[in-house]
Amino acid sequence: MYEIVAFYLFAISTVVLFAITALSKNVLYAMTALAAGMVMISGFFFLLGADFLGVVQLIVYVGAVMALYAFAMMFFDLTRDIQEKHRNPSLVFLLGGLMAVVFVVIFSVLLLERILRLYILLLRGLETLKLLVWCYLQNI
Repeated sequence: MYEIVAFYLFAISTVVLFAITALSKNVLYAMTALAAGMVMISGFFFLLGADFLGVVQLIVYVGAVMALYAFAMMFFDLTRDIQEKHRNPSLVFLLGGLMAVVFVVIFSVLLLERILRLYILLLRGLETLKLLVWCYLQNI
C-alpha cells in the first residue's frame, strides 16, 4: 500500500519539479528543481529494489547538478535578482519540514521492510536448523 502512495508522491513531485526546471526564468531555481527532480528519480529506483542504481543516480547526476549549481553561483551574480516574498515564513518552514519528514518516512519504511524480510528469512533458517539438529539427535 505504501509503495503505491510513494510511487504517486514521487511521480507528482518529479513532474512538478521538472516543470519548474523548464519554466523557471531564474537559473538557480531551475537548477535547484533539477537536482530535486533527480533525487525523486532515484526514489523510483529505490522503490523498484534497485538500490545500486538509486545510489548511482544520487551520486552521479545530483552531484553533477550540484557542481553546476556551485559554478553558477561563483561565475554569475544571480542572487541579486532573487527577492523572495513570503507573507508567512513560518508556513514555509512548516511545509518544507513536513515534506522532508514525509520523504524520510517513505525511505525509512522501504528500508525497514527489507530488514524485516531478512529477519523473517533468518528466523525461518534458524527453525530449519533446529529441526535438522533435532532429527540428527534422534537418529543417534
